[in-house]
Amino acid sequence: MTKKQNYVTGQGETFVLNLILEDAQGNPVDLTGHTITLALKYNDVLVADYATVVDDAGTITLKVTDEETAVWPVGNCKYVLIHDQPNGDRKYMAYGNLTVAEVF
Repeated sequence: MTKKQNYVTGQGETFVLNLILEDAQGNPVDLTGHTITLALKYNDVLVADYATVVDDAGTITLKVTDEETAVWPVGNCKYVLIHDQPNGDRKYMAYGNLTVAEVF
């Protein structure tokens, strides 16, 4: 199931996103062997793909450094979290706007 979620960060700030993937009963999903990537676009042009760290407790961690976000365009970017499963299936976990605010 794909969920829409919007985020805001400042240009030049460290951006950290922590999520937990749960099954229908609310139990964490073992993500061993899974790959989850965040694709970021601005004006339909890919800005970058970012790998996440996943574990057997369903935790997904994305950390983008301040140096990396310093070159992000100011404004409304679009993102999608792509979940590639060990069996080759691909799912889109979440999508939305990632608004990058100019920091003075």
